[in-house]
Amino acid sequence: MIREVFAGSTSPPTKPSQKPGTCSAISKRSTPPQTSPTSGARWLRCRWSRASPDLLIAGLHNGCLPEAAFIAAVVQGEGIFPKGKAGAARKDFIFPDDPSDFAGEYRAFESAEAMGFDPRRTAPLGIHARGARDTAQIFKRLLALRGGDLRSPPDFQNKREAVAKSILAAFSDQLAIRLSQGNLACRLIGNRRGRLDDQSCVRKADAFVACEITEVEARETVTHLRLATAIELPWIAQVFPDEIESTDGADYDESRRRVVRLTQRRFRDLALESKESDHNVPLDAAAEMLAKRVLSGELVLKNWDAQVEQFTHRLSCISKWMPELGLPTWTEEDRIAAVSQICHGAVSYKEIKEAPVWPTINDWLSSHQRHLLDTHCPERIRLASGHTPKVTYDAEHDPFFSAKLPQLVGTNTTPTIAGGRIPLLVHILAPNQRPWQMTKDIPNFWANGYPQMKKELAGRYPRHPWP
Repeated sequence: MIREVFAGSTSPPTKPSQKPGTCSAISKRSTPPQTSPTSGARWLRCRWSRASPDLLIAGLHNGCLPEAAFIAAVVQGEGIFPKGKAGAARKDFIFPDDPSDFAGEYRAFESAEAMGFDPRRTAPLGIHARGARDTAQIFKRLLALRGGDLRSPPDFQNKREAVAKSILAAFSDQLAIRLSQGNLACRLIGNRRGRLDDQSCVRKADAFVACEITEVEARETVTHLRLATAIELPWIAQVFPDEIESTDGADYDESRRRVVRLTQRRFRDLALESKESDHNVPLDAAAEMLAKRVLSGELVLKNWDAQVEQFTHRLSCISKWMPELGLPTWTEEDRIAAVSQICHGAVSYKEIKEAPVWPTINDWLSSHQRHLLDTHCPERIRLASGHTPKVTYDAEHDPFFSAKLPQLVGTNTTPTIAGGRIPLLVHILAPNQRPWQMTKDIPNFWANGYPQMKKELAGRYPRHPWP
């Protein structure tokens, strides 16, 4: 395609050929293809990034080839300004009304050229003489290859739209949208975040393309966006009409703890425009978002209490112990379904915080199924003494109950559940209400454990009955 364009066609590229990444990083790993010595191939012999051919093609199509060639030269060269803090002089060449940081780069380039690229003269201005000379060589070579007029300098101000559209076509994966006019934080395509350089002239633009993206590793990775060009939102649809879509969905407002309706215009995965509303919120999406936060523990259902938890554990246990009963299981999927059902119809945490939970859980079983659960996996058991301790269930541990010594009198066999298949673990409590022994063998306790218990504790608790 490049060969065809530079042989005479001026059709713009339909899609950018570059992959996500920085211009400089791509250029290091890019190698010129092995092609015949045509004019198109000569373009590629220069130190190209994968986006540069598309930039030049778009520049030729949009009537801004000198500007596109200069941008390509800056991107491919060493840089007109030194890297890092030494490049702070860039701000002296950038004007507030510039549509692109490359306008400031060109002013600095002209100054260096007028000084003959003498480092002794350019250094006080903060200009990197060798980098500027390198840029000049690439720039002139590019223009000469296409028969460009070297006397016609780039005009970034009057060709701002053409330049912006050309850069957008070549570096579309480096399009950024400002999060707020109050700071320099931005969103980029690919669910990335970055920060616009504080010297950039496009600090007031809602959107821009950054031709230089660098990541700095510190306590956290910071992505810096430099060499930016302002982009007006309608231009994106003009350059990529088939990649703009409108969506109507929902989003969760963390500060208000509620779901809102969210309508967006998106370019690929990047939201160009967003509007939130509390009206006509999609209820299915709202239930899913609220349920997700309940399940993660971020939001708490006040009425999802111990009774509910015990019911779910009992159901989980009985389905494993007595599968022939055909009772429903209780898995994580069931939990998600139950929470989603409780949240359905609500759009805020305020609406579900005190929502009744037990009616939803209680309706999980039919009356016959509930009878089977209560029979084989009861909430309480009756001991010979008449005491009815509560059984505690856990899907990962043995079911147990706690009882003081007098309450166990007359119980000479270990209580069981699930049709006698599951012996209960008994927490035998000392007078201080702490477990003195845990056993599944009550006969052995009366024969061996009780005498030892009485020997150790009777003196300390003389008023406690010791049968």
